[in-house]
Amino acid sequence: MFEDKIADLMKKDGKMYGIPNSVYTMGLDVNRKLFEEAGLLDENGVPIVPQTWDELVKTAVTIKQKTGKAGFAIPTTQNYGGWNFMNIAWSYGGNFMEVRDGKPYAIFNNEGVIKAFELIYDMKWKYNVLPENILLSRNDLYQLFATDQVACMYAAGDWANGMISAYGLDRNNISNSP
Repeated sequence: MFEDKIADLMKKDGKMYGIPNSVYTMGLDVNRKLFEEAGLLDENGVPIVPQTWDELVKTAVTIKQKTGKAGFAIPTTQNYGGWNFMNIAWSYGGNFMEVRDGKPYAIFNNEGVIKAFELIYDMKWKYNVLPENILLSRNDLYQLFATDQVACMYAAGDWANGMISAYGLDRNNISNSP
């Protein structure tokens, strides 16, 4: 069973034209230990997970100031950089392709893509909340997160089991966006 918004991708004019056999979602995962150290738990002891990019920046700044650890990171190498960046740009309404005269063209100069570039740029150079080395593979990021070096990461939901076994990550130290 898939959520309606996933099944809707396979529909046109109310008819189903495909059946998804594998899907994933992207979300924000947070390191509970670093949130606790930064004083970012609610009255029930639950991490206050940012719900917008602006909230994420503020949270990452607080974490960096209070713990000295990176507030946020995404993988940037091995084809993960573009894939993750595209998801951020799409969340801003960005677009990477348009059709002109029946032909597809790559486009990058639009408001959503520019906002995504500005977000990453500011996190690195204005707020200094990314890891010092931002050339991270997916496994590099997961190791940093699992060993309490990164407080927030934007990732697909399939990562936790491998990091629990590879780095001894305590499953109770993971929270994520609803």
